[in-house]
Parts: sequence; C-alpha cells; structure tokens
Amino acid sequence: MSAAIMKGGVPMEMKKVSISAKRQITIPQKFFTMLGFDTEAECMVRGNELVIRR
Repeated sequence: MSAAIMKGGVPMEMKKVSISAKRQITIPQKFFTMLGFDTEAECMVRGNELVIRR
C-alpha cells in the first residue's frame, strides 16, 4: 500500500514494508530507483525513526 503525504510542506510518499524473520527489509523498487541506490546504504536512528539513505 502506498500513500502520498505532506510533511512540513514537502510531499512525501510512504509505503509499508514487511520485516523478515532475519530482520531484513526490501526497499520498494520505485524508491530504490528514484533515489539512486546502488549496493550500500547508510542506516541511522533519528528519534523514533529508522532512516535509510544512500
């Protein structure tokens, strides 16, 4: 399921992803391509959010 929302005047798209038994997630293809991911990503905790960036 995908949803478009506004956060601080910036349009954002959100999609719910599942977490596997091995704690793995799959980045949706649309987001992966749109953001230019390759073979690595940075992962950090910001407050109560998990941020994944290229």
